[in-house]
Amino acid sequence: MRATVLSLRFSAPALCFAVLVLVAHTAFAQGRPAVIVDPGKRQVFKAAVQRFADSSPLKLDERTVEFRTALSNALAFSSIFELIDPKAYLGPDQTTDFGRRKSLVCVDWTTVGADAFVEGTIEVDDRRFSVEFRIWDTGRCQRLLRKRYRQDVGLDPTALARRIADDVVEAF
Repeated sequence: MRATVLSLRFSAPALCFAVLVLVAHTAFAQGRPAVIVDPGKRQVFKAAVQRFADSSPLKLDERTVEFRTALSNALAFSSIFELIDPKAYLGPDQTTDFGRRKSLVCVDWTTVGADAFVEGTIEVDDRRFSVEFRIWDTGRCQRLLRKRYRQDVGLDPTALARRIADDVVEAF
């Protein structure tokens, strides 16, 4: 019986301390603002993707059409970009003067609602499939990236299209 009385004596101060901590915590929590987490708003950009110019010795229209289709599909798959129909373009449907031109007529692309603009060239020879491209932010009329990819001619060119789409997503 004596052991029971001693354990009650030692537990009474512990109980008082626990109640005091609980009251202090409740008062402190009421002074802090509530943090509400919501799913947020999805950010979607509109992109204009030109048919890349073909600077290969043997030019094939279907090569540039297939590459733009693969690039457009990869951008759409990201869910970050919606593609603008090429029929709505005020500027050219295919890249021209890629190597010589340093600027872009941004108003042609912002007028149709483009946030992003992708242009480039394709060159295929006996050994290599090469793609050089630029990504533009049309709202700021600023080039974000210029890059070149090369791979063996026997490999699937849609892999390069997906790499470029990843670059576009990263740039935005």
